[in-house]
Amino acid sequence: MLLTLVAVLVVAIASRGHPVAQQFFAQFPRVHVVVTAFLALVVQSLPFVLVGSMLSATVALWMTPDRWARVLPRRGIAAVLVAALVGICVPTCECSSVPLAKRMMNSGVTPAAAITVMLAAPSANPLVVYATFTAFGGWEMAVARLVAGMLAVVGVGVSVMVWGGRAFAGLGLVAPHDGGRRSWWGLMSHDVVDSLTFLCVGAFLAAVINLVMPVHLLVSLSHQVVFAVVIMMTLAIVASLCSFGDAFVAASLVGVHPAGMLGFMVVGPIIDMKLASMMEGILGDRPTRFIAVSGFVSALVATLTVAWLWGWWG
Repeated sequence: MLLTLVAVLVVAIASRGHPVAQQFFAQFPRVHVVVTAFLALVVQSLPFVLVGSMLSATVALWMTPDRWARVLPRRGIAAVLVAALVGICVPTCECSSVPLAKRMMNSGVTPAAAITVMLAAPSANPLVVYATFTAFGGWEMAVARLVAGMLAVVGVGVSVMVWGGRAFAGLGLVAPHDGGRRSWWGLMSHDVVDSLTFLCVGAFLAAVINLVMPVHLLVSLSHQVVFAVVIMMTLAIVASLCSFGDAFVAASLVGVHPAGMLGFMVVGPIIDMKLASMMEGILGDRPTRFIAVSGFVSALVATLTVAWLWGWWG
């Protein structure tokens, strides 16, 4: 499956120079614009997806649940804060972090700490921050993403600690479905296929939006901060992108308010349609709903706060 996806991308890129393709694009220039934008986004994101998936597989094999239990404090706000700091050092994607959180809780880690690691790892690890720097061509948005992501993740962790007792009470009854022991290649290829699939969908949506979205709507999104953030967060939930590639899709949406782009990147690693499905299968329905609501609210508040601190409200 992994080789098939890569082969399709290679053929798509190579075929653009074929005479038949050139003739087709000459007749349908708008299709050419969409294809060009789509391929540019995928090619830009691909190295980060591949490297991130390799590191994610390595961490999954090396950091066993028992090791996590020894690293993290067992109670209180300290557990959440340490979990957030530990999480940003773990270059893993959303697909790997959900079963990891379940295994951590089975090893004695508190739900608040486990969920914090689960969300912090794909939200603000160094590779994600560097990918954001590359996509936007500077550190302003990259640092904004790091700060907003950490605020949102800690917000969810504290919410689980304070109000999540009932939602997470029966978590031990749900068995993890990650298949137990797996090879490094199996873990890596699974993450790559998942990431590339949703990256392609998101890149296509971004290319189409850039082509068909009316200019006046883009202008309105560049002036109404709260509206821009909510719309872009909703788009991120639907697109279900991997955090290693979402910055390139966000940066391609020219004309959208910076706060909207930030919200797009902050909420995606916390909750989207793909993650909701995975969480429901591994963690259960009530924890998933709790994370979805607290995650959206925390991401919204964190995004608006950082946008104000960065002077983007003016």
